Amino acid sequence: MKGNRLLSIVIPAYNAERWIRETLESAVRQTYEPKEILVVDDGSSDQTAQIVEHYCDRGVHLFRNGVNRGANYTYNFGLLHANGEYLTFLDADDVLMPQYSSRVIEAMEMNGADIGFSDLFALEGDVPRQTRLYGQPRHPSFRFIFGGEDHTFPSNPDLLRKMILQGVHISPRAIYRRSLFLDCGIEDRRLRISHDWLRHVSFLLHGAKCVFVSEALGYYRIHNAGNSQKDPLASLIDQCRATEIILSEYAHLMSSEEQIIARQMRDATRERLFSHLARSSLSNRQIAMFLIEHQIFI
Repeated sequence: MKGNRLLSIVIPAYNAERWIRETLESAVRQTYEPKEILVVDDGSSDQTAQIVEHYCDRGVHLFRNGVNRGANYTYNFGLLHANGEYLTFLDADDVLMPQYSSRVIEAMEMNGADIGFSDLFALEGDVPRQTRLYGQPRHPSFRFIFGGEDHTFPSNPDLLRKMILQGVHISPRAIYRRSLFLDCGIEDRRLRISHDWLRHVSFLLHGAKCVFVSEALGYYRIHNAGNSQKDPLASLIDQCRATEIILSEYAHLMSSEEQIIARQMRDATRERLFSHLARSSLSNRQIAMFLIEHQIFI
């Protein structure tokens, strides 16, 4: 595909030996050209790096952190070493169909968009499903994000922006124009889990346009070792922090309606956190100390 802009596929990896071969194969087989594939091994103690080394003669570049530094550091390391005008982060357990990058970038260029993503099938452990993250039939784990089974992403960019500001997480496999990171900054290191949602909100509030491809062009893996699955309490805390950052640092970029949406998001996230703590075995005093420790105030 002569004349295309370079795509950087950044794969953060930590103890990913179980599935990273599938992920690497799907990256190497992307039909979009030209592309570069960068794997950042975040201090893995298993065979992740050794597996990746077998792909270095197929255009894969391996970087190694000496110690485990966390997802946002690893994302930023990959970002700062990427050369592409387009960039995507591919988790080391997810799988893209060969045409994913070509179809999404084509849609971005046709619509003058800065962010593009497609629907994805669910992959439960090693079992691929025909249920989807966003389309129909919807996987049960993702029905809540649109308030019901019949909702999907709109084609109108203004409505899409509103949904994302309301807390809807767009695909973690989104493709970005790299210029967005130059204009808006790199990954926020204050967050461990919700940094991707904060990234999308920041980009949209700074004027980025987003496009959605309704065709399912990859697989999002659901398993117990995923950050939000293995520690739902940490995920809720991170979401609370993200909403506070949005209200304190981005309110000047929002309309009055968007500020109301952000406050509603903050209140709803806090309510979910408080409900989670109320169902726990912690005493009232322990809950109060926990909230103070994590700087979450009523």
